[in-house]
Amino acid sequence: TYSNNGDLIGVPRADTVYHGELDKSRLGLKAVPRVENYKGFIFANWDEDAIPLVDYLGADQLWYLDLAFEAPLGGLEVIGPTMKFRIKA
Repeated sequence: TYSNNGDLIGVPRADTVYHGELDKSRLGLKAVPRVENYKGFIFANWDEDAIPLVDYLGADQLWYLDLAFEAPLGGLEVIGPTMKFRIKA
């Protein structure tokens, strides 16, 4: 489990699996240097010098995203509760 600032604050069965030796302070989330939003979809890129997403994809590829997610529905709206799945693996 991570806090809202990215710190690791919980690990299932940490005491038994890691015998109390897990240094959670070193295992927080890393900031992604480049984050872009395209029509509500969030894209992350580890290369801060990468060209913008819309330039990389170009009009031909963006057309497919627009067609799939916007045109037939007149836009997207997220409704209902969050769906969560827990799998013992």
